[in-house]
Amino acid sequence: MPKAKPDVVYIHRIEAGEWERQNILKPVADLNQTVKTMKTASYVVIGGATASAVWVAWVLGKKFIGFTESAGELFDTGFKAWKLTNPFGLSQLIQENFWDKIL
Repeated sequence: MPKAKPDVVYIHRIEAGEWERQNILKPVADLNQTVKTMKTASYVVIGGATASAVWVAWVLGKKFIGFTESAGELFDTGFKAWKLTNPFGLSQLIQENFWDKIL
């Protein structure tokens, strides 16, 4: 059976006086602003760290693995390596239809 709607609505209100505003609510609001600032700064630091990690990986890869300077040469080398390991003949189809048109 459904409940009946209430006849009376009670409102409970908690108000802060001057002392509570200065000593409790203001420090909490300042702390919230500090947390937002630190969160934004962490996004910048994480982005910089990610970019630095990619750069270090590229430099080490170039030095030890032999990456090339040109992205086109890198893709061409990767495509040739994939063509040698592809047993299904898809590489010829891709090269004829897509790869030659891109380059």
